[in-house]
Amino acid sequence: MAESGLINLGWIPAFIPKSAYDIKEEHRVDVSRIHVELKFDASDINSFEVACNKLHEAAFICANSGYPVKVLITNGNYAIIRSVQNGT
Repeated sequence: MAESGLINLGWIPAFIPKSAYDIKEEHRVDVSRIHVELKFDASDINSFEVACNKLHEAAFICANSGYPVKVLITNGNYAIIRSVQNGT
């Protein structure tokens, strides 16, 4: 991921777990909006807990390239990361 430049461009957040795999990313270049889905080792959830504000057990709000993103964890090891639109 680092070599692809997607982290430096802000399309994939730098705070994702090091164990991330099966990463799917889509973005729009005309607006600051991202959508990332990935799997990770469940013991690596600390990456989100350290870098983000926990909303509840399976959801976080995180800063990414100057705008917030919401992280939803499902099945203990699957993360859906989306831009927060209009503060929601």
